[in-house]
Amino acid sequence: MLGAFLTPTLRDRLLSDAAEEESFDRVGNHWLLRKSAAVAFAQGHFQLSFGKRSSKYYEVLQNWTGGPRFPSFFDTVDDFRPASFVDRSSSNVKTPNRFALQILSHFATPIRWTYISEEIARKRRNQRRAWLPSPFSSILSFLSETGTAISRTVWLCMPGRMRIRIYRRLASLGARMHGVTDSPKVQQLPFGLYLKMVSLARRESLVNEHAALELVRRQTDLPVPRALDLVSDSSDIYLLTTRIPGHKLGLCIDVMSDEDTAALVRDLRRHMIALRAIPGPPGWKHAIANAAGGPCFDYRINAARSYDEEQGETVGPFLSEDDFNETLRCGALPEVVHRGGHDIVFTHGDLNMRNVLVDGHGRLTGIVDWENAGWFPEYWDYTKAYFVTKLNQRWLRMVDDVFGQFGDFQLESETERKLWNYCF
Repeated sequence: MLGAFLTPTLRDRLLSDAAEEESFDRVGNHWLLRKSAAVAFAQGHFQLSFGKRSSKYYEVLQNWTGGPRFPSFFDTVDDFRPASFVDRSSSNVKTPNRFALQILSHFATPIRWTYISEEIARKRRNQRRAWLPSPFSSILSFLSETGTAISRTVWLCMPGRMRIRIYRRLASLGARMHGVTDSPKVQQLPFGLYLKMVSLARRESLVNEHAALELVRRQTDLPVPRALDLVSDSSDIYLLTTRIPGHKLGLCIDVMSDEDTAALVRDLRRHMIALRAIPGPPGWKHAIANAAGGPCFDYRINAARSYDEEQGETVGPFLSEDDFNETLRCGALPEVVHRGGHDIVFTHGDLNMRNVLVDGHGRLTGIVDWENAGWFPEYWDYTKAYFVTKLNQRWLRMVDDVFGQFGDFQLESETERKLWNYCF
């Protein structure tokens, strides 16, 4: 078992050194690091990978198991960084033992899971009682909403060019204050705001997100960002929204207990029920469309079709589900086609662990990134969740639990997988 875990080479080296205590190199088993790095390394946050040719050169890899809190310097360190052991003092001091560091690196993930189990146990002991909003807090919320609406009305009276100039400066300030985000088109700003920026060639994505946020806030009480401004210049378009609290689920899922995930499934299911109940505007002639009734912007569809310069990155809208199914078909697989007859429901279109936000106890605080939202067949959110995430089985089991109430979509999932496997 030890050989399977460490590799036979490291196992034999470890057992050999253990049997011959005098063979231990006392100097080689020490490595001087700054305190914060030493603590992070001991807690399994880093792994070292050595090349086969030299014991001096290695690669430092960050271990993202656990979360949502990581060492404070994580954001300033590359996920993957080459390095080497070099004695620059010319004193012939021996470098750290390569095999000892390799063995410790193999234990990095198990060490992280040990800390995770302790964190889950601590959360269970300190589970707070549910907080119930008081009438006073409801009044404050109303005043805040009213104040935001008034401020927004006044702000939008300013020329668009001036607003854009201020947004760009806030984006630079936000990058210094909060760091850059995972996406180059999104930046957290001061004052609890976010800014999305894309070229005019992709303007439909932000136009649709703006419409989706307005629609969801108007039709439901679900916590989503408030769209404050949508403005463009000759080259780019900008969407300004409020920030909703919470951590990305992907940074928290490892430290969530089974009770936490069960509660999150219930939260997500309630959200999906509310979304699916949003009616399409009366008199629409298209069955499948984006949140504004226009062409659909969807990464899954775009990834399988040839780029149309005239239509750009949008497709549709579609008069019927059959028309939509024709767009999903692949010429090389003529027999692989979705069946019709599904209910058409309002859909987020990009449910994944980056867009689902949770609090410190794993409870849902909101869903973000509504670019792909619109009216789609009832299975679309389910299969899209599998399209985006294929490896994290815990999240996929949660997806199954959330959407199991809405029907059996295994046939649709099989059809999608056949298309994905060929097209991608």
